[in-house]
Amino acid sequence: MTIAKKLYWGFGGMIGLVLILASVSQFGLWREQAAKRKTNRSFQVLRDTSALQYLLSQNQIHLNNYLLSGDSSEADKVLNGVIQLDEAIRRTKPKPPRKNRFRWKGFTKRSTTGRSTLRDRSSTNASK
Repeated sequence: MTIAKKLYWGFGGMIGLVLILASVSQFGLWREQAAKRKTNRSFQVLRDTSALQYLLSQNQIHLNNYLLSGDSSEADKVLNGVIQLDEAIRRTKPKPPRKNRFRWKGFTKRSTTGRSTLRDRSSTNASK
């Protein structure tokens, strides 16, 4: 084997390694971008849920004030709060498509440890 062929094979091997490393790096980048999208979606759901919880608590406070005082301005605040809450619920984004959801495999399988599950206990209590 001549030196030219050895250099040719060595250079081809180096190019092959570079291509393999580039493909592995690209795959990692795609996974990172997908994880970032899912994290952003999770934080958006958290923000929406917190906003809804805040509106619910404000509405509950106004309702309690109305029930304690009988003031009609508090009743108006309750009605406005219900309207705002309804609008906030409608503004929340729907669930992502089924293929983008995380699957909780641990919750879908029945327990094989011999302990009764909640469903088993409720069915036996209902039959008594």
